[in-house]
Amino acid sequence: MAQTGVKKAADAFRNGDYSTAIALYRELSARLGSEFFKVNVDLCYERLHGSDKAAGAALLSQTGKHASLKNKGKLNGRLRAISILDEISEECWRHEMKCYPINRTNYKKQVVESSSDFCFLESCWKGNKGTWEYAFTSPGLKHANAQALLDLIDNVKNKMPLVFWNKEDPMHYDRYLPIAKSADIIFTTDSNKVKDYIRDVPGAEVYAVPFAAQEKICNPSDRFRLPSESVCFAGSYYGVGHDERKRQMDALLPSIIDFNGAIYDRMSKIEGDRYKFPPQYQPFIRDAVPFTEIVKLYKKFKVFLNVNTIIDSPTMMSRRVYELLACGTPVVSTPSKAIDEQFPGVVHVANDSKEASIIINKLLSDEFYWEKSSHLGYREVMTKHTYHDRARLIERALGYEVNDIKPLVSIVTCTCRPHMIDRIVLNMTRQAYSNCELLLVVQGFTAEQVYELNNKLKSVKSNLKRIEIVVNNSDDSLGERFNSAVAISRGEFIAKMDDDDFYFSNYLSDMLLPFQYGDYGMVGKTETYVYLSGSNKLIKRFPGMKHRDVDFVAGPTFVLKAEVFKKYKFSPVNRGEDSDLISRMKRDGVRIYATDPFNFIQWRSSDSSAHTWGVEDDFFLTGKQTEIVASYLDTSFCDF
Repeated sequence: MAQTGVKKAADAFRNGDYSTAIALYRELSARLGSEFFKVNVDLCYERLHGSDKAAGAALLSQTGKHASLKNKGKLNGRLRAISILDEISEECWRHEMKCYPINRTNYKKQVVESSSDFCFLESCWKGNKGTWEYAFTSPGLKHANAQALLDLIDNVKNKMPLVFWNKEDPMHYDRYLPIAKSADIIFTTDSNKVKDYIRDVPGAEVYAVPFAAQEKICNPSDRFRLPSESVCFAGSYYGVGHDERKRQMDALLPSIIDFNGAIYDRMSKIEGDRYKFPPQYQPFIRDAVPFTEIVKLYKKFKVFLNVNTIIDSPTMMSRRVYELLACGTPVVSTPSKAIDEQFPGVVHVANDSKEASIIINKLLSDEFYWEKSSHLGYREVMTKHTYHDRARLIERALGYEVNDIKPLVSIVTCTCRPHMIDRIVLNMTRQAYSNCELLLVVQGFTAEQVYELNNKLKSVKSNLKRIEIVVNNSDDSLGERFNSAVAISRGEFIAKMDDDDFYFSNYLSDMLLPFQYGDYGMVGKTETYVYLSGSNKLIKRFPGMKHRDVDFVAGPTFVLKAEVFKKYKFSPVNRGEDSDLISRMKRDGVRIYATDPFNFIQWRSSDSSAHTWGVEDDFFLTGKQTEIVASYLDTSFCDF
């Protein structure tokens, strides 16, 4: 085998096909040792580019690592990359880095003139809207586009680091390996293949980088404005040659019939029977839609089905799973190791059609079960599996310092009720969000009560990095008191929290999520849980008013960008400061987002005079947009 490889490389050199010779000699180097073929590689580079570039090639072959991959310090702005990506990847990555698609006809000039940080190639079938079709996949890399790609790589290697992401692992590892061997950094969607790349490309750095969701595209915004359908599958049917995938599809697809769902057939435009769904599913078939439209379907259906071509990888699964969960759509899937390791208790796993039917029926018939499942999936992806998260991996691999500290959130609270000390302490100290501070303005507290409050706050282990208690016994209005707390804050976000309501551990973490995907000045809650202590009833107000732009959110749930709050501030009033602030912001076109109703319960005393908004329980119980949830304070509806 080695002799055959050497002969092929030598033949390519004699025929003047230096790019192919380089690829073959690199493959031999990986298998037999770079010291045996270093001279051959250098000579090929010299014939291609001249002696100066041969010296650069020699440096790469000796170090195995581009000289610019170490200790770059902090990144100035966004990453910049010249790139060959498929359509979906380009749409997802462009929100995280500035991508300059490599021009097939003018790539040499583009490389020379580029000031990009790196060259980003992925396992493409077509690439850059088809202009690089066959460049990565033609047998022996003989196609003209493949030859151009090899020449591009040779030009790039002396200018900037080359990053290759194989999103087709493990099935197409061998197909894309010749290109991977040219990379300084290799990313793979299958962590099982890391050891193989280390073996086959010993000079490269190798990392597992799974798929993700682009939160700017895949998020729950406006999903509750859409008419909903039941259950959906989007993809292809493989009746021949994919026995395991067929078995999985036969386990899930009967639910399409049972619940009058829909199938979006990716092969609907292709004639022939090879990918045709069985006859019983034909009434449910709809034509495939492009990526720009599929997100609307993600939000339209209550449940999506997923099957796994790869079942033994800890990291490789369909990109669609991340995207669906980010949109708040529960996923029912056949088992896989990646599902188990990345989304335990989040993705619903069914082993057969009976289990699938039970799960789907529960999701479609139990509103709270669906809402909880929807929210847990949304949270999991938004906090761990976004393209923003993946971009940070690329930055690290390229040698940049990455700041993992979350933005500081300044909690501002005003209280004149010493009997609420324990609730204040509980709410503030149980926040799971890792970087927050508390600015607390108190009125009418004795010195002993201030000491008690301060001591209790500081004696509990919490994520509060700073605690400031300001005693203000003046006649300042409530609005002025809040403004004074914000004036000494240091955070990027301001969270207004009341002293008497219930804020559970994931409150702040979840409230910040919409800022990741929308240009909002304020995030709050319109659909809210309210506990009426006088009536001992837990109710839900404004059901359905969530995940959308709105003109009103509940005052105790205000979270604002600090620069927005400092521009508008509260008016110097004791009542109506919340609605006044919203009115002025909306007048100027500031966007306000109503997020989920969870992790918060508004508390109403039996004494309505204890609140600045003094209405009786009947106002809530007889309201047209009110649902009674429980006849006691049941926190399980909110605290998860």
